[in-house]
Amino acid sequence: KKFKDTKEYDYVISLATPYVSHHLANLLIKSGNIKCKSWIQIWEDPWNADLYNREKDKRKLNEEKHLLKAADKIIYVSPLTLEYQKRYFSESSVKMSWHTLPYYYKKEQKVRKNNSEKIFGYYGDYYSFSRNLQPFYCAAIEIDARVNIYGNSDYSLKQVGNICIKPRVSLRELEEVEGITDVFVFLCNLGGGQIPGKLYQYSATDREILFILDGTEYEKKIIKNYFSKFNRYFFCENDVDSIKESMIKICRGKIQEVSNKCIEAFSPENTIRNILNQSSNLEL
Repeated sequence: KKFKDTKEYDYVISLATPYVSHHLANLLIKSGNIKCKSWIQIWEDPWNADLYNREKDKRKLNEEKHLLKAADKIIYVSPLTLEYQKRYFSESSVKMSWHTLPYYYKKEQKVRKNNSEKIFGYYGDYYSFSRNLQPFYCAAIEIDARVNIYGNSDYSLKQVGNICIKPRVSLRELEEVEGITDVFVFLCNLGGGQIPGKLYQYSATDREILFILDGTEYEKKIIKNYFSKFNRYFFCENDVDSIKESMIKICRGKIQEVSNKCIEAFSPENTIRNILNQSSNLEL
């Protein structure tokens, strides 16, 4: 209510999460407190498609529909989310496209020297309705791998052997444990095709990335086809045998085809440049 800007901007870009960002931008634009020629919405987790939105709220969906209608350009962060949202909100589909998220910063550290065994790390929540971490956990036990699992969950995984399990920790503690991690573990959602944002941050490191595919066969195919072109990830299915085989290969260094370098396509500069290029046909 207090904020007011007299300039007219070419673009206003609102990014949600948090969900309220688009609503706030809408209030500012409608009130004239921000003036712009075009409004671009970037949706990390659409309300209708969010796995955490287990109770479908008609009022919330109507608000999402209202916000989408008000935008000049709508960008999702997964090709699958784009496909599903175009079906559900067909009246706004012509304004929709997709683009990857950026990493926030590069973090290239020297790989640990003289390490007798690699440390695998999964850092993030893993509730049963969103991600199934149990196959990775079982595979790690079977090969006695050194593993850190940090995140909130409704699973009751127990510390066994070389596996350390903790709930969410402070950023400082997370930074410390990531610093000694050799292999970041990325796990796809159970369905819906959304791509957890931590993948892009991992892609700005020089660490190996175990990319565990999940979802429908169609969703896995689309996601793998896109990310394979970067020659950056070691893919496997979300079952014990596939994960175990991949972990053994990584530990033995049999991943010559993968290049453990920062993917510059995900830099903030390249991301925003491409988004603005996508939007350049908007009437200015």
